[in-house]
Amino acid sequence: MGLLVNDTITLKNGQTVTGAYVSFAGKHINMIPRDSFVPPSRHNPFNTKWVITGTGYGVWANKQAADSGQPQIGYFPCNIPVSDTSKPIHEMCYDYIKTIYKNTSDC
Repeated sequence: MGLLVNDTITLKNGQTVTGAYVSFAGKHINMIPRDSFVPPSRHNPFNTKWVITGTGYGVWANKQAADSGQPQIGYFPCNIPVSDTSKPIHEMCYDYIKTIYKNTSDC
């Protein structure tokens, strides 16, 4: 599973890509108690009990590149605040990506 992102993504090397495919497949992600990630404080942006953290999501030029086994062109680590633990972890991750990029479609 992944998402097609029709917004412009700026990679760490400064290049941009539109129509990219992003996926958490093969990435290491964990849901951990927030307090073990960041000590609580009134300035803490994580106002939740849990945080999903890990190697994040990979970015490919398009879905065909990912399906044909081409290497990813970038990746973004994740630190996702979790407010609802009733969903599967991968669904929470993709829901978070949809808050970053507004023009996405599931694939």
